[in-house]
Amino acid sequence: MVPISGGARTRVVAGRRTKAEKHREEIMAEAGEDSSRACSDCRTKNTPLWRSGPAGPRSLCNACGIRYRKRRKSDSNGREGRNPASWSRANGGSSASDAAALNAEEMKRRQREKQEKLLLVLLEHRKQDKIRRRRGWSRASSAGGADSKEVMEAALLLLSLSSDMSVQC
Repeated sequence: MVPISGGARTRVVAGRRTKAEKHREEIMAEAGEDSSRACSDCRTKNTPLWRSGPAGPRSLCNACGIRYRKRRKSDSNGREGRNPASWSRANGGSSASDAAALNAEEMKRRQREKQEKLLLVLLEHRKQDKIRRRRGWSRASSAGGADSKEVMEAALLLLSLSSDMSVQC
């Protein structure tokens, strides 16, 4: 029996090893037994943790195992859960420029959609302003309403400058 002091109390542990000690022993045993092991993906031989992969348990290094798990998880969710970078890898393209091109196209499409929405809102605003004028209501009578036409024209000009869309005021 080994006495272990724990402050004011003393415990006696009969030949038991802690989980940390067991874990250290397992790691040392693994390193000693199979030092020729290499990752099946990147061929590295040194890693703090071996992970399961397509070639079986402990066939991937830590980094490749994490990537493999993420890829497998996204495959099970379907293609809609993937980002453009993983689309290019899944289709065989591995360059970052392919992913960047897809990402740039997506960003342009989103920007166009936002600009179209803004244009529709501005045109609707203009329609409502014309209706108010016909009914005899004026925006100038409200506080700060005199500048609304200038603000709307400025917004339209900014929209036309930021895109290739031609907007006439």
